[in-house]
Amino acid sequence: MKIEERTNGSVTTLFLKGKMRVGEGDTLLREKVGRLVDAGKLNSVLDMSSVPGIDSACLGEILHIHISVTK
Repeated sequence: MKIEERTNGSVTTLFLKGKMRVGEGDTLLREKVGRLVDAGKLNSVLDMSSVPGIDSACLGEILHIHISVTK
């Protein structure tokens, strides 16, 4: 999986490309969002229009990230 980042004003969009499987996309996404949060960029959007498949572990990781960022 690859992640492309674009910022427009105060919103950062992460364009996810490729299949999201445990061990491939979950760690990459967690690290990318972690760096954004550390930089104070809390308004993010995930564009998953180029993700042909996602396993349940990665879906759980997305939910975990959402809960962590909103707290």
